[in-house]
Amino acid sequence: MIAQTPAERAMYEARLKFETDQAWKIQEALKEGRQEGKQEGWQEGLNEGRQEGLAQGMAAGVERGKYLGQIPFLQNLLGLAESPSTALETLEIPQLQQLLADLQAQLRDRR
Repeated sequence: MIAQTPAERAMYEARLKFETDQAWKIQEALKEGRQEGKQEGWQEGLNEGRQEGLAQGMAAGVERGKYLGQIPFLQNLLGLAESPSTALETLEIPQLQQLLADLQAQLRDRR
């Protein structure tokens, strides 16, 4: 708009500056809100991941402990040399499961 008088032109420029400032403030507020949202989401995801990991680790530990207790018991019951706990602790859960299954089969076959 081309103002007819210097006063009208000054009002036009003041209004234009106000609108530009308001748009900038809105953009900055949106940017800040997005950053805060990302940070909160990241923190929440991290906390949930830790809790889930802890629960899975505990479950795996309980399962491993079950095998580490039953295997030496069955070896002793069968009159076999007990595997050292340090050797059993190096085995993965599927290997422990297989060893336990083999010992249980030997015990069933003995009857």
